[in-house]
Amino acid sequence: GLSVATYTLMLELFPVSSRTLMSGLSGVTWGLCVLPIAPVAYLFRNYSWRINNIVYSSCHVMAFFQLWYLEESLRWLVTNGDVERSKKIIKRAAKENGVDFDPIWDKMQTILIPLATIKNKDTKRSKEKLKHQQEVKEEGFLTIFTNSLARKMTLIVSIISFMNSVTYTAVYMISPSLAGNRFLNFFLFSLTEVCGNITMAMTLFRVTRRVAIAFFLGTAGVALFLAVAVLYFGDGSSVYSVLNIIFSLLGMFGISASFCLMWIYTTEVYPTNLRNIGLGFLTFSGNVGTMLSPYSRVLMDIIPWVPETVCSIGCILSVFLLYFMPETKRMQMPSSMSDIRKQMVLQKIFKWGNSGKETGSSDREGTTSSELTKTDT
Repeated sequence: GLSVATYTLMLELFPVSSRTLMSGLSGVTWGLCVLPIAPVAYLFRNYSWRINNIVYSSCHVMAFFQLWYLEESLRWLVTNGDVERSKKIIKRAAKENGVDFDPIWDKMQTILIPLATIKNKDTKRSKEKLKHQQEVKEEGFLTIFTNSLARKMTLIVSIISFMNSVTYTAVYMISPSLAGNRFLNFFLFSLTEVCGNITMAMTLFRVTRRVAIAFFLGTAGVALFLAVAVLYFGDGSSVYSVLNIIFSLLGMFGISASFCLMWIYTTEVYPTNLRNIGLGFLTFSGNVGTMLSPYSRVLMDIIPWVPETVCSIGCILSVFLLYFMPETKRMQMPSSMSDIRKQMVLQKIFKWGNSGKETGSSDREGTTSSELTKTDT
């Protein structure tokens, strides 16, 4: 729950130009936080698992201090009509950074204020804008089920998240079963995850989100398939054991990067009022996968090649599902489902069987093309 709200808040607090950088840093931070698990487990190996849990959970104490420093998302405030509170937050930020408030507020009005309904005596809002603003306010949890595009997007996000979590956790689960010391194996896998997330952070500036996710998912799928092939056709010698570990590490490299990328992509692809809900479905399906993945270790003792084979096939199939999703790189985060439809029309993505009436209305509603295609630096 904490990670869902924090991730959404992080991307909504920063402008488009800083979003890619913060997304990459968050993935690297995740990997660095996983790295100490093996050393701590080794140090407390003779103690109860409860002691290990106390040590790990003590890190969450810092969350209480965030109450004094974290502000609400400006995008969420403005989208829901609380412009005055967003103005106070910007004033405080301008004061702490020693910059002039007026030019910053003028720029924020250009970017964010069109998302909200503001009474202005000098400007008469068009019917299309008012209709769009009403649509933004009406979108909520039920939109995921009633809107065909939202429903299919959520299904794809859930399937990919499920496979990410199953593969990610299963690879960690089977690491102690591989040749060598179980603590060292887990540490090597977590170190590989850090390398994967660093690579992911660098690729965010060079390729689109969908291409990056497809690349890392494909890498994980192929690597795990090769690990199975080595395990199945090998003669059990030390050379084949080392190759199995190497391919499994490469699988962790790919799936860890894909895992973090899906959090970034899901946050960017959903409109403002559905963003937390979309991440909730991402987390829910991921948690289902995490609950099932421990059985991979039991299954590996019976049929060693099955767990990694299932994960490999699932990763490769997930790559094809990305074709039906919109691209989000260099795009302003959408405020409504009509904005997403407009993005998909501009990108010439499969229309999900929308009627001409729906497509036409999406062209008239939402932000303009220039607002949807603001570039990252």
